[in-house]
Amino acid sequence: MRILLRINGMAFRHRIRLLLGYVTIVIAVGLSLVIPLTFRAAINKLVAFEDGVITTIDDTEVSALVILGLILLAASVTRGFVDFARTYCTDSLSQKVAYDVRSAMYDKLQHMSFAYHDKEHTGNLMSKVTSDVEAIRRYVNMGMVRGLEVPLRVIAIVTLMITVNWQLTLLSLVFLPFLVVKSSFV
Repeated sequence: MRILLRINGMAFRHRIRLLLGYVTIVIAVGLSLVIPLTFRAAINKLVAFEDGVITTIDDTEVSALVILGLILLAASVTRGFVDFARTYCTDSLSQKVAYDVRSAMYDKLQHMSFAYHDKEHTGNLMSKVTSDVEAIRRYVNMGMVRGLEVPLRVIAIVTLMITVNWQLTLLSLVFLPFLVVKSSFV
C-alpha cells in the first residue's frame, strides 16, 4: 500500500495532466449519454405511441430528424476529440511518472556501493527496472486515472436507465450478478 501511495504522490506532481485526464473522462461519459438520448428522440419522432406503427412524417418532423442527426454527428465527433484528449493526457501522465521513477532509480543505483554492483548482474537490474517501470506506467494510466471511468460510466448509465424506465432497469439489473460472475472466469 505504501508503494501505491508513493506512486500516487509522483502522479500528483503532475496535477494539471491528472486533472485534465479526470475532466476529459467526465466529459466523455457525458457525451456518451447524449448519443442514446438522441437516438431515443429520433425513434420517438418516427414511431406513433398509440399503436406502435411507423407513421408518415411531414416536413417539420423531417427537419427535426435532420437536427437530431446533426446533434448525433456533433456529439460523436466531439466525443472522438475528447477521447483523444483523454488518451493523450493519461498516456503523457503515465510517461512522466515513468520518467520520474526511472530517474529516481538511476540516482539510487549510482549511489549504491561497488559491492552491490559486484553481486548484482547488470542484465538482471535492467530487466527488473524495465518491468517495474512498465508496471507503474500501466497502473498510472489504467488503474489510477481510467479506473474512475468504469464506475462513473456505470453510475451514469444506470441513472439514465432509471430516468427512462425504472421497471425495465430493474429487470435488466437482475441479470447483472450472473454476468459479473461469468465474466470473472473469462
